[in-house]
Amino acid sequence: MIHRKQNWQTLLHNFLEQRKDEPFAWGANDCALFAADAVASFTGSDLGDGFRGQYSDEAGALALMKATCGSPDALALGVYLCAKAGFAPWSHVNFARRGDVLVLANPDGSHSLGIVALNGVHALFVTTGGLRRMRVRDCVAAWKVGA
Repeated sequence: MIHRKQNWQTLLHNFLEQRKDEPFAWGANDCALFAADAVASFTGSDLGDGFRGQYSDEAGALALMKATCGSPDALALGVYLCAKAGFAPWSHVNFARRGDVLVLANPDGSHSLGIVALNGVHALFVTTGGLRRMRVRDCVAAWKVGA
């Protein structure tokens, strides 16, 4: 089982400070790798280990998602990665707590992976302009990260 480190809040805070202005980049700082890196920052476990370094553009990412979890969608990838890590899904996103993994439905019908911010109210997602805050309640799925 994956556990949060004793000083996980400080570790997550430091990670978010480092990445707050880093723009979206396929294979380096996309939604899946951002969520995986965030979780790794405070647990030491890398959710992205199986796909890190395997793609560098959107087409490669979509093909890898389809091959890995059967769908070229971040929601399916979130389900797959969180199940593989043993993270239980929350019955409602409003139960998600700081550092948990979330999925946001985008206006174009796609999904994005992110995490719950340290304030517990917002979710953080990587965009071309760096991290963007959204309300947790606007997300469509969430998983409990660690014990």
